[in-house]
Amino acid sequence: MAIEKADTEEDPPVLLTPAPIDVVSVFVEQHDMFADEPIAPPPDRRQKTNRAQVLYGETSSVEPVRPVVEPTDKPPLEIEQVIALHVVCRTHPFNGEDLLRHVLSYGLRFGNMSIFHRHEQPSGRGSVLFSMAKAVEPGTFDLELMTGDEIPGVTFFLGLPGVSSIAAYDIMVDTARRLAIELQGDVLDEHQQPLTRQLIEHYRERVQEFERRRLMPRSGNH
Repeated sequence: MAIEKADTEEDPPVLLTPAPIDVVSVFVEQHDMFADEPIAPPPDRRQKTNRAQVLYGETSSVEPVRPVVEPTDKPPLEIEQVIALHVVCRTHPFNGEDLLRHVLSYGLRFGNMSIFHRHEQPSGRGSVLFSMAKAVEPGTFDLELMTGDEIPGVTFFLGLPGVSSIAAYDIMVDTARRLAIELQGDVLDEHQQPLTRQLIEHYRERVQEFERRRLMPRSGNH
């Protein structure tokens, strides 16, 4: 179902609250569903897509990649923090078809919970690095209506702990900034402030500090 267009500048779209509980559960499910694979860089953003790519995650003439569920003894990850970035329109809502073409070219794939996910491999293999939801409630996308949709903004988010969290953060920031340039939008942080170089480094240090604390030996604690 297409969302209603924001009326005026006096009534801006209401952004999703970062880390709603049902969205956080995506990370737990996806980390357990797929085998770990090396992280690949974002694909060429000029890559062309078609309807088959939209639905099945094909690239070029390659057959769709079907994620293989493998047995695992790893306990489910408990997400403790979420880093979120918003890409919002400046004047006119984003065209759904343009948005879809760009996010696919950056390696995101439509999947669980009707939102987009960036896996370790742009083809859709491996654990989820970060995800992208619509920035207005309920946050989900409808592929059948998306090409004719007008979208005021999207929200990128990654959960901590995660897979290669620092690399995932860097790719997420790069993806958000590219998308903003392509669609003439703005990147905001989780507090809806313009994303500056200082803020980018601040959040990166936050990810690094989280990973340091998580890996710190706990000997001596009884």
